[in-house]
Amino acid sequence: MLGEDLLGPAAEAMDAADVAFVTTIGEDGYPHTRAMFNLRNPRWFPRQAALFAAHRRDLLVLLTTNTSSSKVRHLRRDPRMGVYFCDPVRYLGLQLTGDGEVLDDPSIRRALWNEGWERYYPGGPDDPEHTILRLRPRRAEGWRESRRFEFELPVPPAHLAPDGSGAPCEMHGGPPRDARRARPPGLAPPS
Repeated sequence: MLGEDLLGPAAEAMDAADVAFVTTIGEDGYPHTRAMFNLRNPRWFPRQAALFAAHRRDLLVLLTTNTSSSKVRHLRRDPRMGVYFCDPVRYLGLQLTGDGEVLDDPSIRRALWNEGWERYYPGGPDDPEHTILRLRPRRAEGWRESRRFEFELPVPPAHLAPDGSGAPCEMHGGPPRDARRARPPGLAPPS
């Protein structure tokens, strides 16, 4: 099990960074990097703070984007993805890598929705152009002040919510929405 000595700086970088730099592999075979909203930053996105508090140990990344974006095309073709968070003033950085996924779960779209996003998605959280990207990282590497760190992350079984309840959790890779009959998809409660 990973200790706080490694997870602490990683989660700290995610919370501190103003933006998330997201890299996907384009049709040309080269990396494509762009800056996106860092929804884990509680200063900029306080509405999502409790949601991400439940994911401090697995370093889950959720991002919103347009369905028609190149990121969606890239991930559907090649799921390899990287997300970089940094706070250069505090000498803090984190690179997460793994396989990215495109989610189409209305409950997650609503949970990540923020006031004012109608400018991007005029139809609100259920706008067909509003899509969620998920990265359940397998590897983390970064730096905090002058110390470098790196570690592998265990990817939890798809059916387990991060609270250990065993409840289906699409945010964490549960079965497809129509395969869940016992309870609707949802977000894991903060632990």
